[in-house]
Amino acid sequence: MGYVNTMVTLTSGSEVTDAIAVQLTGAGWAQAGTVYTRTFGGRTMTVDLIGMNWLSSTPYITVNGVTAYFPCFSLVSGTQVYALISVWPDFFYVRVAGPNPGAVGAYDATFGSPRAFACITTITPADDADSNLDAQQAVIRSHSSTSPTFATPSVVQKFGPTGTSNQPAELMCIRPAIQDIASIGDLPPSIKSGSGSFGSRYAVVDLANGLRGTLDGIAFASENYTLAGDISASQFALDSEYARNGVQYVVDAPCGAPSAAAVVSYSPLGLTTVLATNQAQYVTSPTLSGPRIFVRRS
Repeated sequence: MGYVNTMVTLTSGSEVTDAIAVQLTGAGWAQAGTVYTRTFGGRTMTVDLIGMNWLSSTPYITVNGVTAYFPCFSLVSGTQVYALISVWPDFFYVRVAGPNPGAVGAYDATFGSPRAFACITTITPADDADSNLDAQQAVIRSHSSTSPTFATPSVVQKFGPTGTSNQPAELMCIRPAIQDIASIGDLPPSIKSGSGSFGSRYAVVDLANGLRGTLDGIAFASENYTLAGDISASQFALDSEYARNGVQYVVDAPCGAPSAAAVVSYSPLGLTTVLATNQAQYVTSPTLSGPRIFVRRS
């Protein structure tokens, strides 16, 4: 199967695209031009790389017919970007971050560049009567437009429970009841009682029909910031790896929209910017991004 987490120096603009194609091919996806298809376990997934010229103003990828953008803004040859790619017969995830703060081609000299991701993964159904395997999958994307900010909803099911194509949904996960009170904290420890780690699974909620099930392949791994009072074990280190139920996962910050404004922004996977009280901590890579998630590694 396929996984790579690497820095890429752009020359022709096809370097990231080529890296994605290598992982798709290695995971058994069939190629027809720029389109890659994988039928596995009763499900068919498609990825189209036709829009992924990384020297254009906004490269994009089409996953299950849904367009996901990667705002980079007129990168030039010699620019360095950072890509994490994980591909399996029933799972596809790609995250790309533009140049770091101060680097050539950075969107903002202080706060760096947008981070964006696109993912196809399966859904473990909440209802045993939900027997359409091909419908049990969802596309999650950080950017549905060319803007570096986010637009919702950004979760699209291949089919809703009524058979409607491209049915919108949103994600929920276990969250603490206390919100951002510095003297108490809001991040409980991300460890099991006794030993081991855990990640809160994301629940897929159809906007018209309610709970569908939980996502496979990714899980919540804490916010990308801490406040006074947070438990020291509340965060997992970025790029660290953990085993869970026999599957290896890596911790990633999937998306972010760099800005000097002290605002809170939300992606389909959770909070992406730090709060006004500690924003200055993140004038380094990954700047103003998040949350931290577990991504399937092996």
